[in-house]
Amino acid sequence: MKAPLVNAFLRALLMVTILGTSLSAQAAGRQVPKSIALKGLKGGKLVAKDLSGKMTVMMFWASWCQGCGEVMGELAPIVANYEGALFLPVSVDESIGEAKGYFKKQKDNVKSLEAKAYLDQDAKLASALKVEALPAVAIVDEDGNVVRSYTGHLDAKQLGEIKKLLGAAAE
Repeated sequence: MKAPLVNAFLRALLMVTILGTSLSAQAAGRQVPKSIALKGLKGGKLVAKDLSGKMTVMMFWASWCQGCGEVMGELAPIVANYEGALFLPVSVDESIGEAKGYFKKQKDNVKSLEAKAYLDQDAKLASALKVEALPAVAIVDEDGNVVRSYTGHLDAKQLGEIKKLLGAAAE
């Protein structure tokens, strides 16, 4: 199956399931495939194996996702408070142009995150982590294991859980 067709299928699946479903419960305990490479929106490339040794908060989003900017804007400052933690916004858009266009329409606190954002153009990472709806968040430990996942807007309890996970990793 060609990559654009796979991405179109994933996009349709995400749009259909965006209300009321979550990042699969199967995501917790999954390993991030170390060979997956993501394109940086500002250039460069990130290979998943480069995340080893870092607690990572992956936030999956798309240019058509209305609530994604809000979640991104909430998570980034939380992650920034923890030394050694990495915030990784991952777009599942079909092109870098679509993803970059998204940032132009956002508030300043989200616009500034474009430099940290990557594109999962073929949805390999999203598929491996069983992302079923957006926005989706996966907390990945230093060994590349998904320890917690969330979908949709994050409430105070969920944000508190993320802080605890990041705090425990920092100790």
